[in-house]
Amino acid sequence: TTGGPNYTTCDAILVVQDNQNVCTTVTAMGNVSGLIITEEGVPVAGVEVSPRDDMMEDMMMTENDGLYEFDLHTEEEYEITPYSPEDYLNGVSTIDIIFISKHILGIQQLDSPYKLLAADVNRSNTVSTLDLIHLRKVVLGVSQGFPNNESWRYIDAAYNFPNPTDPWVEEFPESLAIPMLTHDLFGADFIAVKVGDVNGNAQASNLDEDDEGRALGDNYYLRTEERSFEAGETLEALFTAADADDLIQGFQMTLQFDPALVEVVDIEWGLIQPEHVNQSQLNRGLLTISWNAATDIYDLSMEEMNFFGLQFYAVGEGRLSESIGITSRLIRAEAYGIADDIRGLALNFAPASKTEDGFFLEQNRPNPFGDQSIIGFQIPEAGQVYLTIYDTNGKVVQQYQQYFAAGYNQILVDAQDIAARGLLYYKLETDQYAATKKMVILTTD
Repeated sequence: TTGGPNYTTCDAILVVQDNQNVCTTVTAMGNVSGLIITEEGVPVAGVEVSPRDDMMEDMMMTENDGLYEFDLHTEEEYEITPYSPEDYLNGVSTIDIIFISKHILGIQQLDSPYKLLAADVNRSNTVSTLDLIHLRKVVLGVSQGFPNNESWRYIDAAYNFPNPTDPWVEEFPESLAIPMLTHDLFGADFIAVKVGDVNGNAQASNLDEDDEGRALGDNYYLRTEERSFEAGETLEALFTAADADDLIQGFQMTLQFDPALVEVVDIEWGLIQPEHVNQSQLNRGLLTISWNAATDIYDLSMEEMNFFGLQFYAVGEGRLSESIGITSRLIRAEAYGIADDIRGLALNFAPASKTEDGFFLEQNRPNPFGDQSIIGFQIPEAGQVYLTIYDTNGKVVQQYQQYFAAGYNQILVDAQDIAARGLLYYKLETDQYAATKKMVILTTD
């Protein structure tokens, strides 16, 4: 009863337990994701993306699909920033120097803000001759990077340039700022710009076509005169255009010579000037060259198509054609046609006398080899030449077909293009001649 003599009260304690954890506070998460792609829409692999400077432990790297993705706490601030490690030479060659030169001269303008940013090699917010100087130093191997710049730049894909012909008119975003993450954010994409690559041939991923494996057009020929020499002699080699009617805008190459036979004493400058050459590897028998015409190529006469000359001291005895050759050892050997087409580059040796006319096939050198080897041959008339490489069972492992000028020529063979090792045979054929020799490709671990 309530009240009266028997009235009393008591305290009761009620304990509520959440055995299923349904009342536990959970921090809400939001997904942030996007693609890293080039201007042409090609995904870029190997890009390091971090959600914030103090969250480097959460950094991820894009794969061949170019996708990055983070699960992040909401109600926090983030700044998504892509970055690429050093990759300066990817897609960079003398053809880019030619395109930037045309833009500076007003001959052919770079037609997008991203190409203009790629041409701004020194990150000065303009495109100038200084960019050409820095770019050529990288191509030649004189410099290992771009001044004040990264290998790649990444622009927020949602950003619209107010003036596409002047992308520096205002500061553009190279990261994605998220003042407060409140929900999932998809499609946070970036446009990747490879600095120095204005023709867009940088390899963006393993799925992208490898620029090194692309097919080159017909060869452009440099010519010098064949000659024999004895130890102690001084000899000169003048490098000219083999065909005055075959016009190019420029070329790049590694000129390789055998230091056991010849040493470079002096260089005679012509169309090629000191800024086009890296002489730092001469003691190893390597000279890298990156040249483009400084004037309208149509204005040059045959006499003016003298590129450069080399004065050698003969250490031993031999022939010039056995001592020097064009390779892609340090810089890919290629020439650039008037229509911006990329062509092969070869060295043709004019016979010193009529007695040297005829057909012959030389032993490849070096032999054995592990990376590259040169096969020299002479043909009395210009025409198609077929080089077929066989294994010891007669199986074809590589074939080459190219039009060559009359005289002494060379074919550069790269071991990575040949699907066999050990003892092999190579056969060189024309419409009228054929010859076969052996070669050995070393097995690498």
